[in-house]
Amino acid sequence: PAFFRVMAPADATSLRTHRMRERSKADHDHSTGQLKLSLILTSKTLYAETLNLFLPIYKFLEEALERQQKHPQLGQLYPLLPQLARAPGFRNDVDFYRENRTLTTPPEVDDYVAYLKQLEKENPVALVAWYYHMYMAIFAGGFIIKKCVTKTMKLSSDEGIQAFVFQDNPKIIRDELKDVINSMVLMEDQEEVLYEEGSIVFARNDELMANLRGGVAFKQAEADCCRYIVKVTAGVMVVIAAVCIPLLQSKLWLEQE
Repeated sequence: PAFFRVMAPADATSLRTHRMRERSKADHDHSTGQLKLSLILTSKTLYAETLNLFLPIYKFLEEALERQQKHPQLGQLYPLLPQLARAPGFRNDVDFYRENRTLTTPPEVDDYVAYLKQLEKENPVALVAWYYHMYMAIFAGGFIIKKCVTKTMKLSSDEGIQAFVFQDNPKIIRDELKDVINSMVLMEDQEEVLYEEGSIVFARNDELMANLRGGVAFKQAEADCCRYIVKVTAGVMVVIAAVCIPLLQSKLWLEQE
């Protein structure tokens, strides 16, 4: 058939978002393994640099929804923008952690944004995959990241964790996002594009993290981490490595169902 709509599925496996999740499972697992969150979540400098890498990505996606309000598929996501919007929080957190330092973005960020611009121009519906994977990650794992950062950075308020402060219950937002995507009318070739783009989402994110791992802040965080582990055998780093990271990895995957 030329068109189809997913309506009242008999079980979760018949949902479009379930298929998107399953088709990208291997890419997701590999990408999650590259994150090194035990370092990122304990270094203010490295955390600021990580947020700064992804700020332009979320900023573009949110501005694209504004531009694509009348698009047949993206326009259906537009009403969710107030809840989805993360760029302002990312900006606040970057400013909080960078203090007086100047942060720059590597060429990989420019290439990433250029790729998204090309999609918006040539095949906007492909961006649906990016809204699904990028925002499901935030709303599935954000609560745990918020708790870990609050503890490791010794925060006493929401300053420094604005990227993960949600207006509503994150599960409600995730369900709304999935419902909208599952109800979209798509041609079969359009749906296939969503599966293909899912792999590209994780590949692009891996490129950003590879750049981060080659930086001075990452190497310094590694050195600090080694010294910390030698001095403290049971503390924050152990909690993050043994509890926070496995929980986050499972939530990023399982809670997309």
